[in-house]
Amino acid sequence: MRCPTTLTLLLLFMLTAAQAMAVEDSDNLLCATNVTHDCGGTGACVQGTAQSIGVPVFFEVDFTDRQIIARHDDGREEKSRIDSLAVADDRVALQGVENGLAWSMLIMRDHGDMVVAGAGDGVGYVIHGSCIVP
Repeated sequence: MRCPTTLTLLLLFMLTAAQAMAVEDSDNLLCATNVTHDCGGTGACVQGTAQSIGVPVFFEVDFTDRQIIARHDDGREEKSRIDSLAVADDRVALQGVENGLAWSMLIMRDHGDMVVAGAGDGVGYVIHGSCIVP
C-alpha cells in the first residue's frame, strides 16, 4: 500500500476547503442521488435507486431563486420552492413542501454529502447523495 505524499494531502485539503467555501458562496449546487429508502405505512423500508422512487438522479439547488430544480431524463423539469434555509457551522439546511410532501435537506459544507427526508400521508423517503459546485 502506497502512502500519500505531502503534496497529495495538501492538494486534497485545498480542494475540500475550496469546495466547502464554494457551497456557502455559490448560487447553485448540482446534487446526485446515490441511494434511496422508501418507507411505507408498515414501517418497513426498501432500499433502492432514484428511479425506484420516481425522482431524477440529478437535481439543482438554486440559492438565488430559492428553489430545487429536478430534471427528468425525458426533459421535464419540476421545481420546489425552498421555504426555509439555514446555514450552520458545517451544514446547510433546506426545507419545503411540495404536492403534500414535506421535505428537509441537509448538505454538509465540508464534503458535499447530503441527505433528503420526505414525509407524506403514510409514506416516507430518505435520499442519500452528494452535491458539488458546478
